[in-house]
Amino acid sequence: MMGMMDDWADEIPDFKEYLHHQFNDNKQRKVAESDSWAVPLKEVRRELFSPSDQDNKDSTPLLETLAKIACQAWIKELLDPRKKTLQYLSVSGSKYCWQNCPEEAKKALLGALAVNDLAESSFAGLTAQLQFFGRLGLASAAAVSDMARNKFLSRAKPEANDGNTGLFHQLPGELQVTALMCAIEFAPDTRESNNAALQAQDAANQARKELRKQEKFANATDEYIECLIHHTLWGSERCWKTKKEVKDGLRSLEYKTDKYAALKDNFMIRFLGFGWKDFDVTMSKDGRKKPIPVVQKTLNDLIEKSKDWPIPSKPPTKIPRRKNTSVLGTMTTFQKNRDDIKDEEIDNHDQECRREWRDREAAGKGDILSDMNRVGKKRKIDSSFVEKKIEVYTKFDTFGPDGKTVTGHAMRWCSALVKEVSDGTWAKIGKNDKRLKTKHKEGEAADVIWDEVPEVGLGKCRQIIELQPSKWNGTVEKAWRWYHADFNYGIKD
Repeated sequence: MMGMMDDWADEIPDFKEYLHHQFNDNKQRKVAESDSWAVPLKEVRRELFSPSDQDNKDSTPLLETLAKIACQAWIKELLDPRKKTLQYLSVSGSKYCWQNCPEEAKKALLGALAVNDLAESSFAGLTAQLQFFGRLGLASAAAVSDMARNKFLSRAKPEANDGNTGLFHQLPGELQVTALMCAIEFAPDTRESNNAALQAQDAANQARKELRKQEKFANATDEYIECLIHHTLWGSERCWKTKKEVKDGLRSLEYKTDKYAALKDNFMIRFLGFGWKDFDVTMSKDGRKKPIPVVQKTLNDLIEKSKDWPIPSKPPTKIPRRKNTSVLGTMTTFQKNRDDIKDEEIDNHDQECRREWRDREAAGKGDILSDMNRVGKKRKIDSSFVEKKIEVYTKFDTFGPDGKTVTGHAMRWCSALVKEVSDGTWAKIGKNDKRLKTKHKEGEAADVIWDEVPEVGLGKCRQIIELQPSKWNGTVEKAWRWYHADFNYGIKD
């Protein structure tokens, strides 16, 4: 290329023929591996120095600038005093550079190997032994590779005198026998050492597998708890089971955000909670949400399609297990035992997730009782609540050791039975039980019977309480929601 290799080409005819072919005779061809076209080198050279493409012409000034920067960076790297290679450059004045190398050393180097092919050959041979035979000691693999590469055990024909006899067979017979006896004597120790190394390797691999398994279990735990929550929501007011409930539920919600959230919950209850893949639907297209009527129709169609499907007792497991396939003949005892062990593992994981779910909620991470109440920011109390229980988030004073000094406040949910709902004619009660002129709005107050709260010494009592629609299913003082008895997380004793 540009005469850089002419001296070698003049001395090596085959190399000269190769260069001529590469830069003169070679044609454009298709590269099968990449399904692309390879451009001949002569075309590349012509376009590099005399570009015909307009983009290449326009980029020539930039190329010249970049080439200068690249060369400067290259020179800077070569002259870096922290680099060991600097001592081989004449500019360093080192005794190892060619300029300061003695003439006798230069003559001695003629014909010497200037590449690391021998070392690379050793590594390649070792790698080949490990890849082919698998689990064996590095020393053994290196020894086998070295003997094969150097033909130590090569046995030439008796009549041939071509110098191909291996090193081992060049030894006297007594030394050959001695070498074999030593190998036999040290073989047990070598085998024991190799086995110990393999056992250590097995232990390390097993530890890594166990760590990966624990990571998968941790991820499966989070996913399964999410599925448990959605499975539980099936029995709540949040889940719509008929087209009428879908229609009434959407009509009761004021904001589009709440309507989309409610529709998504109903898809997820069936997809995550039951594992019904038909309900894994998208609620947007091309980055835009689908209209609510379209999503509503999709939900209605799927509800109709799945109305006779059996409801699973728990969500599908997130632990990998054998796929259920048809059995030809009788299943072996070994396979039955493996399936029983896997079933037991799945049951244990289910219970662990339920306990983790309970502990998270006890620590304030989530509230299934709030999740089970109907979605929506506002709600008025109506006749559907009569003779049913609600809960009100109530503030209590806490006292010091003397029983009189208020030291703080505590919040708790208190349950009450709804006896009647305000129709807009109830007068509000002020201080000293005095009736006021203002009245409770319709659906914003209820006549309730409080359950006793033995922790603070309160017994049952009847009272008219105000229930603001904006505090429905909230977490602020006087928030209110449906009452749920002590929630059962499904944990077995």
